[in-house]
Amino acid sequence: MGTFYHEMQVLSANGDRVETFDALADTGASYSQVPGSLLRGLGISPTDTVEAELADGRIVEDPIAEVRVRIAGLETFTWVTFGPENVPPYWALMHWRESGSQWTHCAVDYSPLVFCE
Repeated sequence: MGTFYHEMQVLSANGDRVETFDALADTGASYSQVPGSLLRGLGISPTDTVEAELADGRIVEDPIAEVRVRIAGLETFTWVTFGPENVPPYWALMHWRESGSQWTHCAVDYSPLVFCE
């Protein structure tokens, strides 16, 4: 299937600011991840921590918060971990398909990125 990036926007806690960047679409991730400094700069604070097993088998514990994001013009709240600075942002495609957003039952064509209603 390959890898691809797509523009992702993260909205500040009060919605008055937006950070835009290219994020790797990760079909196997349970949570999206954005560098923690970017989230904190938007006034977003962790509300919990979550353990995750990485592809290499390591277990890590990351801070997490429910964050308002916009991808492909569609906006919803999703769980985002506060990642390290040296790891590029990625978004969990699986969670987007299963979330309660307006496009929950939409099929996804992974290349190019297409959402249907």
